Amino acid sequence: MMALISENWLFFLIALVIGVATAFWAWAATGRDGETSRFNADDGLLERAETSAAPVVPEPVAPPPVAAPPVTAPPVTAPPAPEPEAAPAPTPTPTPEPAPEPAAPASVVTEQPKPVV
Repeated sequence: MMALISENWLFFLIALVIGVATAFWAWAATGRDGETSRFNADDGLLERAETSAAPVVPEPVAPPPVAAPPVTAPPVTAPPAPEPEAAPAPTPTPTPEPAPEPAAPASVVTEQPKPVV
């Protein structure tokens, strides 16, 4: 069986869909309203019902007393925020004077040699 399904899985799927559709059609064709179609108002149930029983009237029940709402505190208002003090302006930092460049040692040649043409 598994070999047939694995070789022809598309046919199996089509057969499964056809089977489900047929089952749904059969279920829908039988109908669910069969009991109401056999209704008979003259079946004698009303005549057999006890007519001597007094109707039941419920006794009125007093509603439970409602408790008074709890006393709540008055709303709290926040005190106004204090005025912020102005911060002093920062003092400017003095710029340092540039340091003088050190003199070149005597052993270092500062001139470039000229190319020979």
